[in-house]
Amino acid sequence: GQFGPNMIAAMMSTATNPLKFRRFAQRVLGEHTLGDSLRLHAELREVISALGGPGFTEFWKNLSPTHESFGRTDALARISNRVFGQNLDPVNYRVGDAPVSFPPVWNIWKFDWVQYTASVSQPMARNIGESMGVGAKYAFMNREGRPLPKEERFRSSALIDNLHTIETTLHSLQPPVWNEAYLGAIDRTKAEGGKALFNKHCLHCHGPFIASPAFKLATAPLKSETQPLWLLKNVCLPEIGTDPNTAQNFYNRTVDLSKTGMTAADMKAAALPALTELTERQTAYYETMVADATARLAAAAPAARAAAENALKGITTERDGRLAKLKADRAQLDSLDVKRVLAGQALSFLGTMIREKAYREGGKLRAEQDALDGFGMLDTPQVLAAYRPRPLAGQWATPPFLHNGSVPTLYHLLSPANERPKTFLVGSRDFDTNHVGLVLPENGATNGDTFDTSLPGNSNKGHEFNNGYVPWTKEKPPTNGIIGPLLSPEERLAIIEHLKVRNDDTDGEPGYGYPEWPSCEAPKTPALDLPAAGLPTRAYRWLKSRF
Repeated sequence: GQFGPNMIAAMMSTATNPLKFRRFAQRVLGEHTLGDSLRLHAELREVISALGGPGFTEFWKNLSPTHESFGRTDALARISNRVFGQNLDPVNYRVGDAPVSFPPVWNIWKFDWVQYTASVSQPMARNIGESMGVGAKYAFMNREGRPLPKEERFRSSALIDNLHTIETTLHSLQPPVWNEAYLGAIDRTKAEGGKALFNKHCLHCHGPFIASPAFKLATAPLKSETQPLWLLKNVCLPEIGTDPNTAQNFYNRTVDLSKTGMTAADMKAAALPALTELTERQTAYYETMVADATARLAAAAPAARAAAENALKGITTERDGRLAKLKADRAQLDSLDVKRVLAGQALSFLGTMIREKAYREGGKLRAEQDALDGFGMLDTPQVLAAYRPRPLAGQWATPPFLHNGSVPTLYHLLSPANERPKTFLVGSRDFDTNHVGLVLPENGATNGDTFDTSLPGNSNKGHEFNNGYVPWTKEKPPTNGIIGPLLSPEERLAIIEHLKVRNDDTDGEPGYGYPEWPSCEAPKTPALDLPAAGLPTRAYRWLKSRF
């Protein structure tokens, strides 16, 4: 939203200003001929056209009614519009009104699900999908707009081995450490008190929940003993209460894939192998768990028998629910409609075919494929109306907070929503070391771009500590975004002090934990599924308010 237009403006200035272009050509070509210069100018114009075309389409169709500003982009809309609108069929353009902050990428290799909506489980699937949205070449149709022959489809310029190198390099990336020499000394006593408050009010969502060796083997079989698998919790929209656009758009948005020549049978064939293998892995895992629990029940003393029976019942209930969900997912494949495919699923189908073609043409054996995929993890995407709270080591360094960057400091994040600023400045390097986050205008911030929480996708509601909190239960989770009790200013600052030094590898609860897996269904939203047709912003907002 900010970098792209600035870069295009700089390139256009270079192309139209002879003095600038001469300096540019000298830098790029060194000593060169007039013919070399003319060829370079043609290449530069081609790049400007390739980048500027989507920008003009975005402006003409009003695809981004909410200003993204610094450090944010509506990733789903941009990737979806590029892949399915620009490169396939203009009918697939959709309005993007859900900008999200660029997420930190340390520790993500430990997660079982990534993305704010917990939609992707396999590293290679995520990376291919992102490469599709940021410039990798791939062809679905020929120059006449007809489907390519099957043997020519899904060839991509995405470099599989390089994507894997990037992914494995991230394994060494550590969360940033609070530098006391520059940012101020840590109050260790206050931080210890903050840790107790964090464990009481925050740990049940942010974890991390460490998978047992048996579950890790079933999910990421190539992980070693020293490579943990962190299970992330999904929190449904009514419970967390934060801006719903990102999750609802992902849950509701559909695209038409008919111009690719793919059929519903093709999509099913792409998704079925991973789903079948996941079912086999989960079945084997739960057979082991049930057998162990049954053995413990048989050996239990009379006084411990009730607890052992409850443990066995809990495991069988979890097994039945999980396997029923997998069965339902398999049944859904029979009802696929190539003209109305969920955008997230469509990216998965195409990404799977691109990945499989690259593996075949690269001569990759199954063992190599499993390693490239990321620890042998399977690509079984899910579409939930939910957000995924991540572990919080190093999060102090990532303001503004929440998925959409709508809260400027950690102090405001731990406060009632009505105490949060409705506007603030983003894009400066001023840092508030006390409240931890962005410096507000009233505290001296003078430069940056205004973030307006009244715009679509920018709500700063939810994730609220306030009066009216009802303690969480599985049967009746919160539905109003109030996730904790009203905290005193001192309690908020204590939690912040802990977050300055939090280490998720050592500060989590010992032992293995398993978060709840809610279904998090949400009603279909017709307005979100309308093709973008250049609607004026006011008309678009009216439709959003009506539907």
